Amino acid sequence: MLNEDVIPDDFYNIEQSDILYIINKFNLTLYLWNVGKLYPKSNIFPINKKRELTKEYENISKSIIKYKNPFTFYIINNFFSEDKNEFLLQWLKKDISWKYHRESFFEQFERHLNYTTKVSSCPWLVSSEYHNELLNMMESLFNIEFSDRVEIVAHKLIAGQGIGIHTDEPHEGTESHRVVVQLNSHFIDTYGGHLIFFRNQNPDSIHTIIRPINNTAIAFELSSLSYHAVNNVTDGERYTLVFSFWRKDSLNMVER
Repeated sequence: MLNEDVIPDDFYNIEQSDILYIINKFNLTLYLWNVGKLYPKSNIFPINKKRELTKEYENISKSIIKYKNPFTFYIINNFFSEDKNEFLLQWLKKDISWKYHRESFFEQFERHLNYTTKVSSCPWLVSSEYHNELLNMMESLFNIEFSDRVEIVAHKLIAGQGIGIHTDEPHEGTESHRVVVQLNSHFIDTYGGHLIFFRNQNPDSIHTIIRPINNTAIAFELSSLSYHAVNNVTDGERYTLVFSFWRKDSLNMVER
C-alpha cells in the first residue's frame, strides 16, 4: 500500500476516486485518482501533495511543462503534427518487423530505427534536419550542449509485459538524456502501461504516474536518481518512440 504521507490532503474529497488496477510487476496496489478538479489540463497523476506540485513546476510554453521532482523532466504535448502522429501510429502497428527482447527486469518488442530500411516510408524521422530540431529543443530545455548523435528505438509492450524499476544511469558511453514519445490510440487506464517515476528503488516510493496519452512526450536526464518503470500492460498494445541523446561533455570523457 502507498504510505499515507504521499496521499494528497484533499484526496477523500475528490469524487469518483477509485482503484483502477494493480501493478503486478511490483505486487503493489496502485491508486489512480480523478484529479480533474485539481489539475484540469494535466495528463499526469501526481502522487506528491498538491501544494508541493504547484511550487515545483512552471509553464515553459503552452505545450511544454517542466517538473523538478523527483528529478527534472518535461511533459511535451502534441509532440508530432496530427498527420505525422497518425501515420506513425499506423506504421508501428502494421509495417515494422519487431524483435523480442527480454532481460531480468523487462520484456518487450523493439526495433532500432536508425539501422532499418523500413524507415524509408518516413525518412524525415531519421533525417539530420529533424534531429537538429530535436537537439535544439533539448539544448534549450536542459541548457547543455549535446553531440550530434541521435538514436531512435521503437518499443511495443503487449499484455503481460512491463518494465521494472531501474535508472539507466549513463555508463561506458550510453545515452545521457531521453525523450519518450507515447503513441497510443483509444487508451484506457485499466490497460496499464503507465510510466512511473520513483524517489528511489523502493516500489513504495512512487512519486509521479504519467498516463500513456497519445502524442505526448517525456524528456528527462538519465542519472543515478532517474528511477522509473512501466507497469504491466493488461490489454491492448503500448507503443513508444524512444529518442536517445548524448551530452557533449560526457561523450568527450568516454573518448579520452
